[in-house]
Amino acid sequence: MNKIQVRVQKDKPAVTAFKKNPEVGYVILEQSATDYSLGWLNEITKTHIMKGKVKLLQKLVENPLPGNLIVCEYLESEDKPQRIQDYLDNEKNYEASIKRLCKDGPEFTFQGELILRITDYDPTGLLSDKTVKHDNQDEIDEWKRNNGK
Repeated sequence: MNKIQVRVQKDKPAVTAFKKNPEVGYVILEQSATDYSLGWLNEITKTHIMKGKVKLLQKLVENPLPGNLIVCEYLESEDKPQRIQDYLDNEKNYEASIKRLCKDGPEFTFQGELILRITDYDPTGLLSDKTVKHDNQDEIDEWKRNNGK
């Protein structure tokens, strides 16, 4: 895996301060990786929003972070690490974590249960992605046919 970098976009600051408290803000972390699945090698880019004090976040812009960005998927009813559960207890975070085909597309499920997906930062680099295979491919294929996707 490549180093984790702060995403720098043209005409946008790398560190975005919050309007209500400009001493605190966020950066978008980005890491490129390769994924091999079912005979296909693909390049993927993982992203993660990291919040903190603007002064600390600014230091990340110049220095790549060690470790990995990891994808964590869980079934709704599955026990989750406490910090993940705390994150999902916020309704806005929960809604954003529902795995979907696309913004307006169908939700991915396994045995009728929603799959929740977040990206997390692992500073050790020892953890790997934890994914849940969906089983509602017929519903997804039908949505694609009906929506020209």
